[in-house]
Amino acid sequence: MDDQTLSAYDARAKEFVERYENCSGGISEWFEVAFPKKCRVLDVGAGSGRDLALLLSGGWEAFGVEPAPALIEEALRCHPELEGRLSQDGLPTLSTIGDQSFDGILCSAVLMHIPEEELFDSIFSLRRILKPGGRLLVSLPIEADGTPTCGRDSIGRIFNGLSAGKIDWLLCRCGFRKIGIGQSEDALGRRERRWVTLLFSLEGTGGRNIDRIEAVLNRDRKTATYKLALFRAFAEIAMTHYNWARWLPNGKIALPVDLVAEKWLGYYWPLFESDRFIPQMNGESPQPGGKKILFRGSLAELARLAQPQGGLSAFLVARNGKALSPDTEAQMKKAMNDIKTAIIKGPVVYAQGGPGNGCSTTTPAPGASSWGQTCGRSFP
Repeated sequence: MDDQTLSAYDARAKEFVERYENCSGGISEWFEVAFPKKCRVLDVGAGSGRDLALLLSGGWEAFGVEPAPALIEEALRCHPELEGRLSQDGLPTLSTIGDQSFDGILCSAVLMHIPEEELFDSIFSLRRILKPGGRLLVSLPIEADGTPTCGRDSIGRIFNGLSAGKIDWLLCRCGFRKIGIGQSEDALGRRERRWVTLLFSLEGTGGRNIDRIEAVLNRDRKTATYKLALFRAFAEIAMTHYNWARWLPNGKIALPVDLVAEKWLGYYWPLFESDRFIPQMNGESPQPGGKKILFRGSLAELARLAQPQGGLSAFLVARNGKALSPDTEAQMKKAMNDIKTAIIKGPVVYAQGGPGNGCSTTTPAPGASSWGQTCGRSFP
């Protein structure tokens, strides 16, 4: 939670607590399904203490953390039975909570306030404190039309636009498995807002994503190195440019084709620049008229033009400084277009076994932003 959001809750703590104490329903309807009785449950972002008190009275060994001191004070005033069970702490660190110390975690209306750059750290903290096989119950706000709530509200609280699809993807990457999902009306009666609730189980090492990678790779006929290059690019983008991903309402992820193509340019350049012909597909031949991968000719020519100036590294410096010669720039555009065509018509489609199996691509209109849609749910 950023400072401005924390300040908003602190300044209006009494108002928020009174409002939430007077409503019913909401995420508490999931408690019986989510958490076995008598297990240890931590309410992360306990707020007014209402849900924490319901857990405690319902037979769970419940504790809570809340980052806003004024909310803690109001929660204890309303629920004195929480004395000794509610303390000040919060995401992304949960620094006062020990490893694998809880069987269940409640995280209601919290992750929506976490800045984008702190989401991964927050998820790793939730994973750290949860026992293997433990349950994580999450709720997120959505607008009446189903889109995630995004931006700052009138009192300064941040809403990061986190969607159900994105949190599912992020948690699955960290070893969680979604076992339940549902939508409900807003407990405060706000017509413009609904809530999506998701229930996850911590599976351990996250092997499901490895299984997905293996399945996709095994489905490939391996006639070329495209699939391996695509996975390598996805892995690098996930580590260094994950904010470029667009999370689509249908559960897929869109990445800019230009970004993937630029990775490929760097991967294949040294191979095509070599004096030795290194085949990149079955039957590829250096002989005139022989079979070749789609972009070998244009990228090899680009490498040839750049070689007198210092090769790939010098080319990248000149390109980033907008100092390419007209001939080199024209050849770069041709090579990039060929690479993008190869990406879209090759591994993006056939990673899913063909266009009929739920994989689609989008190509930009002239002058439009170059985004390609991949089957993101299949790629961890």
